[in-house]
Amino acid sequence: MTWLIVISSYLNKNINDVNIKVSDNIDSVKLQSGFIPKNERNVTNKNYHHGNLRSALVEQAIKLLEEKGLAGLSLRRVARAAGVSQAAPYNHFKNKRDLLSAVAAKGFERFGQRMQQEAQASVSNDSGANHYVAGLGKGYVMFALDNPSLYHLMFNGQMAGLIDVEQQQTASAHSYNLLVDALSKHPLKADEQPANLALDTAFAWSLVQGLSSLLLKGDFSAQQYGYDDVEPFIDALLSRYLRLDEVK
Repeated sequence: MTWLIVISSYLNKNINDVNIKVSDNIDSVKLQSGFIPKNERNVTNKNYHHGNLRSALVEQAIKLLEEKGLAGLSLRRVARAAGVSQAAPYNHFKNKRDLLSAVAAKGFERFGQRMQQEAQASVSNDSGANHYVAGLGKGYVMFALDNPSLYHLMFNGQMAGLIDVEQQQTASAHSYNLLVDALSKHPLKADEQPANLALDTAFAWSLVQGLSSLLLKGDFSAQQYGYDDVEPFIDALLSRYLRLDEVK
């Protein structure tokens, strides 16, 4: 009987040692990794593989904005789409308003780039330097049509409470100045009227903003006016109303 008691004591001691070690390891893992919700376990291996997490979050927010609309955009969904924990966005954005402000700022950056791209394309297509202004206008309208939700966030006055307006004014100034600079070099033709850069800019800007709004709302379409595609329709409108062929 003595040898049975010795073996039993030995086994119990080893089992207890194993349990303690396993328990210690589990606690260590918990302390190091934290609790992982079930719905996030499939993305944790991708965490922080981004070169710039802030930029990655903004990019995902823009995609969600266009796919789901403003109501479907949240910091939690952006985190999930970027493959990071739900707490990660708060290292870069205080709240949803802060994120939306960054999204709008990125939108204005792309907006200016699209305007410049279309303007350069107008010149490279041998349309003449005077058509640079029309290219800027086309870039404006095409950006709006390609990014309706982002454009709405950037320009809709009702969004003022959702974004940092002061920050957006700074961001939007670049694209507006592109038009000012172009019109200062190529003034609009006005019968027997002196050049007026301020009015020319206001006229051109209101034209493309109004055109964008009408097309987005579906109030009219290219097909209604005999055009199969919206791009040549925009080209024709801008050339006609900005009267660029007449600029000296």
